[in-house]
This record gives sequence, structure tokens and C-alpha cells, in this order.
Amino acid sequence: MKEAAFSSPKIGSAAGVTLPNNPAVLNAVEYASTPLSSGRIGFPKASGQSLSYWLQQHHLETWPERSVIVLEAREFCSGVTGRNAGHCKPDQWHHFAKFEKAYGHEQAIRIMNNEAATWRALVSYVKVNNVDCYLWNASSDTYGGLGGKVDHIKVTHDPVAAAKISRIKNARACYSWSASTLQPWKLTAHIMRENLKNGVNLQTYTLAKTIAAGSAGNRKWIVHTDRGDVACDAVVHATNAYSAALEPSLKGVITPKPHICNKVVPPRAMSGSKAIQKSYGVLLPDGGLFSINPRCTADGVVMFGGSNRYLLF
Repeated sequence: MKEAAFSSPKIGSAAGVTLPNNPAVLNAVEYASTPLSSGRIGFPKASGQSLSYWLQQHHLETWPERSVIVLEAREFCSGVTGRNAGHCKPDQWHHFAKFEKAYGHEQAIRIMNNEAATWRALVSYVKVNNVDCYLWNASSDTYGGLGGKVDHIKVTHDPVAAAKISRIKNARACYSWSASTLQPWKLTAHIMRENLKNGVNLQTYTLAKTIAAGSAGNRKWIVHTDRGDVACDAVVHATNAYSAALEPSLKGVITPKPHICNKVVPPRAMSGSKAIQKSYGVLLPDGGLFSINPRCTADGVVMFGGSNRYLLF
């Protein structure tokens, strides 16, 4: 098996990532001079957001004398989170059979319910905190020849009707339920700015190379970085594709793959009153998927994401 590697220190620019008030400028601050209570490595979309929010809401409020440091190998949220198409669609049936086979009927239902609960919590957070991230709520149409009806899902099996509803040529069926789109980098940046106000210490361009047990009587863990060592009581791995470089047990479990999303300015025939009014997860016969995400609350562009195997244009 190929040895797990760290992410490349060089990364290209992307639309929506280099924005005003980028938290990455805070890289200039120095490490905390006192030992740390907990450290977090990386900032992916799901685990990083929820963990940082939890730390800010509970850890620092409960123990104000403690401190938290966040280490980023590159710029803040410069990887896939800040660059994806922003499709927020809770899976309501597509992977149920796979989960049922792997974990049993009860756990499969719990996974589906958790998808919906996570989406509702995300939308609630954005609305309650007035997050500027182009959130748009609508219904999401998913296409494919298989699937089962769920009470809250609107099902269309007639190919002619499915193509008309979806505006996708040769659609065979569509399944519609509540979903959202948003600009993911703007969401994560909002959360981090709030965390910084509450004492979180963000250090960008700080690659965590190894983690070792601390000496007896001192802090439990030592995080070795290219800017020095960080001693802390707890370390939380919130990395994503490159996790195996620090945690060997993840080798072969999480594999980094290159991916590109497309930003498209729709033609006049699909703008204004004729603009796309739904977000889409398009399932293809060979199992591939791509998403279509209109930014109706922002500049009107359409973001395409999904499987790299398909040339969309």
C-alpha cells in the first residue's frame, strides 16, 4: 500500500475562497504561551464546523481558563470544503440498501434520520445566526431508475413528466424533497470568526507532522509542527482526505482524490424568470452522480459538482 502523504503546500486559487475578511490573515499571531487544553487539526466541512462550534459554545464557556488552538496546514478552509458546489441534500433513500446490508435495518433508518436532522440543524444555524453564505432553501430532485417512495418525497416515475419538471433531457424519474444550497467557505469562515471572538487560536500554514504522547506529569500529547511543538491535554483529528498521514489506522480507509467543480453563468434562456428554481442531485445509470446548484439568492450563477468522470461541457 502506498504511504499516506500530506496535502501539497501549493494550492491554486478558487472562486469563493479568497474573499474579504479571510481568517487566514490571523496566521501572524504567535502560539499561546501557556500549555493548551485541546488542539484541533484541520477544518473539513462537517466535522470541523460542528466541532469548532461545540468548542466555542461549551468548552471555552464552561472552562474559560482553558485554551484551544486550531492548526491548518495551508490557508483556512482552502481544500475541498471551500471549493465544493454547496449542495446540502439529506439522503432519504439512495444509500439505504447499502447501509441496511452493512449495519442492519434499525441502524440504516437511524442514518437516514440523522441526515435529515443534520440538514435541519444546518439551516437553523444559518438563519438564527444570520450567516451570509447564500443559503437557499428549495426542493431537490434526484434522478435514477431505482428508489422507493417515502411519505415526504414527491415521486415522479413518468419520464416525460420527469424531464419537464427537472428540465433535464432524458430524465427517467425524479424524487423531490427539501434541501438547500449555500456557499460553504462563507459558512465555515463565519463560524471561525465567531470562534476567534471567543478565544480560539487559529494558526494557518502550520503543518502538524507527528503526534506523540507527552512526558509523565505533563500534557498528554505533543503535536510536532514545522513552526514548533504544541503541548495539550486532548487532540482532535478533524482532517479529511489526508488523515492517514497522521493516523495510520486510517490508511486505505480515506483516500484523497482530485476534484473540480464548475461555475457557470447561465444563458439568457435560463435566467431571470426562466432561471432554475431547484437544486439537483443527478444519478446516472453507472452509479455516477453530479449536482446542479443555482445561487438564486446571490449572483445567479450555477455551480456543478459531483463525479469527476463526466465532462459536463
